[in-house]
Amino acid sequence: MTIDLTTTYRNFSPPLNADKRIRRRLGDIAKNHPDIVACDVVGEETHGHQLLGKRYRIAIAVVLSDGAIVADHDHHNKHAPENFFVAVEGSFDALEQVLKGPENKRAVAK
Repeated sequence: MTIDLTTTYRNFSPPLNADKRIRRRLGDIAKNHPDIVACDVVGEETHGHQLLGKRYRIAIAVVLSDGAIVADHDHHNKHAPENFFVAVEGSFDALEQVLKGPENKRAVAK
């Protein structure tokens, strides 16, 4: 089953192979969670100070067969990852933790 994936990049051009790596990571998660129907990934470059360099924030919204989940491994601006792919991995790790949680603790919006 294919998952409808939408990626959006704000305030920056995506790195080479960004969509490919996001799709691969989503595929890995979908193996254990076949109820994922769609996924929306939003990456944005945060406005840090000049000394901090570029920082990234990734939010992932997943539509399940029984609801929806939004995962965001939100770092405060000075602790946000400087590498886009590190930010992606952190957000997908956060998504996995939410999906692995007990059903009654899962933040599902119906």
